[in-house]
Amino acid sequence: MLAQSVDQGVNVSYFPCCDTHAATWWDGSDWDGRHLEQQLMDVLTLEDFVASHGFGDATQEGIQLAQSLIASGDDYATAAAEVTARGLTEDPDN
Repeated sequence: MLAQSVDQGVNVSYFPCCDTHAATWWDGSDWDGRHLEQQLMDVLTLEDFVASHGFGDATQEGIQLAQSLIASGDDYATAAAEVTARGLTEDPDN
């Protein structure tokens, strides 16, 4: 059972949830909005994955693509592979 609230914790209800979703569920104890400040993706980690393919840093367009892919469930390796496959990287010599 996981807590949920639509009114900043004034009323809290509980509902069943599978283990997959429970691992990342906002538990309802963070009513001050800190959960909204979490970064979707660490750009330095993405650039490490891109560099592992032998390319330079991701362009701004590449970073946006990676954010979209990671938000939809892909991991850093998959996002970096897609960024490099589309040529969305800077020249590694710069």
